Amino acid sequence: MTSTQTDPVVDSGRAGPDAALVHRLRDGVTVQPGNGRWRVGSDSTGWLGVDGTAPPAAAVLTALQQPGVTEPELTGRVLAAHDENALLGMHLLLARLGAAGLLEHAVADRTGAAQATLVVAGRGPATLAAVPGADERLALADNVSITAVDGNFHAAVPRHHLAVRLAPRWGAVLPQLQQPRSAQELLGLLSEQPAAEVDRAALLGLLRLARTAGLVTVAAAEPAASPAPAESLRQWEFADIWMHSRSRSPRTVAGYGGTYTGRGRRQPEPAVRPSFDGATVPLPTPDLEQLRATDPSLTDVIERRRSWRTQDPDHPLTVGQLGELLYRTQRLRRTFRDGAGAEVADRPYPSGGASHELEIYPLITNVTGINPGLWHYDSSRHRLQLVRAEHGALTGLVARARAAAVMRTDPQVVLLVTARFGRVMFKYQSIAYPLILKHVGVLYQTLSLAATAMRLSLCPLGGGDADLFAAASGIDYYTEGTVGELVLGSRPVGAGDVDTDWTGEAGSGQGPATAAGGPSS
Repeated sequence: MTSTQTDPVVDSGRAGPDAALVHRLRDGVTVQPGNGRWRVGSDSTGWLGVDGTAPPAAAVLTALQQPGVTEPELTGRVLAAHDENALLGMHLLLARLGAAGLLEHAVADRTGAAQATLVVAGRGPATLAAVPGADERLALADNVSITAVDGNFHAAVPRHHLAVRLAPRWGAVLPQLQQPRSAQELLGLLSEQPAAEVDRAALLGLLRLARTAGLVTVAAAEPAASPAPAESLRQWEFADIWMHSRSRSPRTVAGYGGTYTGRGRRQPEPAVRPSFDGATVPLPTPDLEQLRATDPSLTDVIERRRSWRTQDPDHPLTVGQLGELLYRTQRLRRTFRDGAGAEVADRPYPSGGASHELEIYPLITNVTGINPGLWHYDSSRHRLQLVRAEHGALTGLVARARAAAVMRTDPQVVLLVTARFGRVMFKYQSIAYPLILKHVGVLYQTLSLAATAMRLSLCPLGGGDADLFAAASGIDYYTEGTVGELVLGSRPVGAGDVDTDWTGEAGSGQGPATAAGGPSS
């Protein structure tokens, strides 16, 4: 027996106040009867053992699998089958189910429609907070997110496993609490709106759910002197704290990690990106055995690695050097199937789940042996394919990279790193985009070390413009887009290990102030 995914409702024609608090098992929770010992839960929520022979267990669990039931109704069902002594067992079972995060609570109107639902998004208790007092002034918590989802509003805060789903007519309630207000003050404000018909019981129930989910706080209860936590929170931008909390707090999300969330909804993308129709340039293949014998040691390369912006316009990068760098770092060594049958890949650097979603598009302005334009590195065949020879957005991409790296001239090559998002999002839930950014960092270091060994000028950048890439390439923004950029070129003849022309002081390791999205050191 499994609970359904409809909003909690109440029986039509129910007597009493306009709004009532109803309870039900959360979505996906199953009741598995056994010989005396029952199990309640799911693989994602965990399982709770229940004594099925205890007087109220069967009546309570059967009722909670319905769309929604009030506590008085639940009491009536228990008393219809047992005496008053069973009520204690009912309350204990409800408390255990709530503490295990297996219950959902909702405020439903007299027609049975849910006005506000406390949703358990991850793992943790769903124990209701107290109903706000008449004089308690409530305030909206920091970093509350209110989004439209399937015709309702979804409100949540970072680092919390609970959220509240609001019917459209209640969408204006929480924003009114940007200034501390009591429930009575809030009721007055809402009643002034045109055609407003505000049910006080529903409002109090909604505020109770919001308080339980951490969406509102009691203003009078805020500590008078605790600046450190507030200051540490203020340094976070809204998008950053949400990404951090979702990707680093498994208990706050419905699914985490390699859940194969895309299975049954879309087809997985192949490991090898489909080819472009433009001109093709085969790249020379370096001799790895010779490189093993002649390359500097790993320790030497790590210690000599620096970000280089200065390039030699009189002796530009060659197609052979570009091909060697790409072969060393990004070539596809093989494809194979993972345990779930999805096609995965092997390249010189690690990738979560062997997804290897990253692609490299060299945007060339000055390379000996190849025409300028936007090219794609076909890592399975070690070749370049022309994507676009000319486009206004290409000029913008070069200009942005030049400004970010604080260079005096255009870079000979801008390596545009893209992600084929579906490669990661098919498998990973809640951590897909952060995982992509980890992969970008791994590729940055791999390219940096290889460029150092080859004595090339290479500088990773901290930001870029995915809209410009979409315009230049014609690729859908949400299917594949830039997630990293590096400027690449030839290092001046006779240059040492430090880019003194850029830093202005040998060995300082410091450069001029950089623009937004500037280079790493």
